[in-house]
Amino acid sequence: MINKMNLQEDNTNSIISLNRNEISKNVQWLISLGGTIEMIEKIIEIFSTPNQTILINTHKSPELLNLKSTMLYISNNNDSGHWIYYNSNGTIYNSYDLDHQPYGSAQFCQTYAMLYMLGENSPIIKRKFTNKLKSGSSNYANNIKVVVKFWRYIFRYDKLLRQWMISEVKSINNYDVINNYSFITRNSIEINLKLIKKLLTYIYNTSEHIANLC
Repeated sequence: MINKMNLQEDNTNSIISLNRNEISKNVQWLISLGGTIEMIEKIIEIFSTPNQTILINTHKSPELLNLKSTMLYISNNNDSGHWIYYNSNGTIYNSYDLDHQPYGSAQFCQTYAMLYMLGENSPIIKRKFTNKLKSGSSNYANNIKVVVKFWRYIFRYDKLLRQWMISEVKSINNYDVINNYSFITRNSIEINLKLIKKLLTYIYNTSEHIANLC
């Protein structure tokens, strides 16, 4: 089942703008997938070390928490917030502050936070993805492409993982259909690996446009 806390990035206007855009149904599912606790836990379990932790719905400043090696979900309310990574040395990795995405945009902060964490614990993730992230507005589209490449890698990684992830996408889609959110298709049975590959390619090819949705 989908975690009903479909954790989004904190910017109401950006979310509304994205949902009204004609590309929303091709993008929102990946934002939702990357923001479910089950998905994050599964990826950390596979690629990271046992001492990695996740904390959600934290209203305090990261500096006041005194936590290490933790993905933090900083929230101003129960519905929206922003993912960051607080590493073992106490350094905060924030996709806004690192200028990996437009400040306040509702895009892929949950994936960036995972890449920061995994980049310190998985050499292959660091080499293939984390090190490919670049700062600056001229690189926002590049970073979205890195996100797409990462998820392509995850979907190809293992057959059982792939089957579980496709099931998660279907659950997200069912939830969105029921709640009249932006959804991929009204019939989740249609969702398979071929369609997911098509959706990822769409995001990759429209990365410039998505990067400007602020």
